[in-house]
Amino acid sequence: MKTYFTSDFHLGSSNVINHCKRPFQNVGHMNDTLIRRVNKLDRHDVLFHVGDFILVGYDRHDIKEDFSDIKVYDYLDQIKPHIILLNGNHDTGHN
Repeated sequence: MKTYFTSDFHLGSSNVINHCKRPFQNVGHMNDTLIRRVNKLDRHDVLFHVGDFILVGYDRHDIKEDFSDIKVYDYLDQIKPHIILLNGNHDTGHN
């Protein structure tokens, strides 16, 4: 068993692709790639995700984003290693 740390996936956010200059074609491509990479870890490994697993709330222009269709468990169910989520500033409303 190994322990890993990561952060700032911002799953479900198309804005993060442009804002952070991420090399993805669209939000689906980003989500699939990040989850696929995490799943290369052994299922007995522990992954600490230390903030901003998904994006909830306001974008950087204070425009309310509608993420009502985002279910954190829909993403977590796809991840094979044991994952421990710590809330970040964009994870508001999810425990």
